[in-house]
Amino acid sequence: MTTARTNNSAEHFAAIGKIASAWAFIEAVIDSYCHELAGIDYFVGVCFTSQVAGPARKMDALFALARYKKGDDAVSKPLAKLRERVLSAAERRNRIVHDTWSSGDRDPKRFQATARGKVIADWVDVPTSELISLETELAALADQLEQHFRAVLALPDINRPQP
Repeated sequence: MTTARTNNSAEHFAAIGKIASAWAFIEAVIDSYCHELAGIDYFVGVCFTSQVAGPARKMDALFALARYKKGDDAVSKPLAKLRERVLSAAERRNRIVHDTWSSGDRDPKRFQATARGKVIADWVDVPTSELISLETELAALADQLEQHFRAVLALPDINRPQP
């Protein structure tokens, strides 16, 4: 019985690591498209994008660049939907990666302590299958980000007067 629980814990905690890695890839995709849209060298871009913390600010920068370079009409609606998907996934990823986990003599559980509108402080059962599902969802989201921004990059730039 202990061996089965240990194997389950190992698979569970490996899935948490895979979620963290999948999210890092999403942020790298966002950063790379910021560099491309801004028309700056990758290494110069890293000097800026590595200073931007969190997916909301990274997406704000990416969407502002896309709107500025390609025009509001061409990108606004699809970007808004994509932004919401990224932010929703980021919140779930944050709970998985940053909350406290315990397995002890039972299946792994996550301790959620949040205070957004109401206080939540309780142990939450999160099955390994849910973690694997989130990892799969993050991989699909990264693919969608890449496809969408390849299409955005293909749009013609608009000419904007300089101040």
